[in-house]
Amino acid sequence: MAPLDYSWRPLQPNEIRLVSLEAPAETITQAKWKLTVAGLADKSASYYAVSYRWGQPLDEEPFKSMTNDRESCIHIDGSDVMVTKNLSDFLHEVQRDKKLKEEEFWIDAICINQEDPQERSRQVSTMMGKIYRSAKCVIAWLGDADSHTQRAFDHLDHLAKSPTLLSPGSQSASTNYSASINGDENGSCWESAVKLFDRTYWNRSWIIQELVLPENVIV
Repeated sequence: MAPLDYSWRPLQPNEIRLVSLEAPAETITQAKWKLTVAGLADKSASYYAVSYRWGQPLDEEPFKSMTNDRESCIHIDGSDVMVTKNLSDFLHEVQRDKKLKEEEFWIDAICINQEDPQERSRQVSTMMGKIYRSAKCVIAWLGDADSHTQRAFDHLDHLAKSPTLLSPGSQSASTNYSASINGDENGSCWESAVKLFDRTYWNRSWIIQELVLPENVIV
């Protein structure tokens, strides 16, 4: 198959491309995806913007997380497109989710013609904020879940529902904090939380605008 051809319709000012699942399959390499064009001023445009790291989500191999190797192949509009494994993992998750598989997504590596310096510069430098602000929701993709993920989110949910647990102004803060430590299974909950925030996603400075500008964010 030929490389993805973006020239079928160059983007006009204030336009973006959106990618969606056209035909699901057993594996991500067999699934078919399609691109459409939408105007940011069009109120009918409804899409998820994806905030993610191009490289590896876990820093298990020295320097591996810093690479942007495109080692996974997906099919878009009849063409082979190479993407990073982390992005391939996200698309695989989209395929599995009954709701997300019906949605459209803005993903920079796919929706921006990376071979066109002018388009890339315009979308990144002047439109990025509006793209994330206009999305109906932003998905912060930290990478595939591991043995720590669910425990970490459960623990963070517990902290969020205990407003006096870590409140500096609360007389019971110290007692509640100690209780949360003692009640932890050998510190596994805190270890899992540390593992979650140790993911390479949080090293990106871009996440500040990607998570602050939109009204809704899913992690």
